[in-house]
Amino acid sequence: GGENTTIFYLKDGSIIQICSFALGGRHFIKGIAKILNISYEEAEDIKRQYGQGVVSQNQKNNLHDFLFQEAKLWKKMFVETLDQFYHFGPIPPQIFITGGGANIPEINSIIREGDWIKPLSYVDMPKTNILRADGIFQGDTLGGYLQGPQDFSLASLLFYLQKNA
Repeated sequence: GGENTTIFYLKDGSIIQICSFALGGRHFIKGIAKILNISYEEAEDIKRQYGQGVVSQNQKNNLHDFLFQEAKLWKKMFVETLDQFYHFGPIPPQIFITGGGANIPEINSIIREGDWIKPLSYVDMPKTNILRADGIFQGDTLGGYLQGPQDFSLASLLFYLQKNA
């Protein structure tokens, strides 16, 4: 999230490795602001709308071209970072996606297409799930405040605190 993408390696319900690389959601938002000549806040809304498929066709084309190119860089850094998990053995097939990048179709498709996993795992395609905040509290999203994958970290922290209070 934010300035970085963080990758967690989970095994038997425990985190065994955390790695990150310096290309997160803000990079894409800043780029959208620049190419559309709008404020950061407006670009954040446009990114969200783009992910939901509710932008004009012209904006969709412009954003796709930009995000497609930037996603290539993101994928390169993602695959390079996965090398840090090599000593744990093959990457398991189950992949969970969360954060603002999960709403970017170009990033989402990189994860789902799976060509990156073939040299690192015993499977040809990952099994992917997008983790969303509204899935944590059985539909009670604190009055609609917590919803998509961008809010998952906060929702999971609140859930954990509530369970352990």
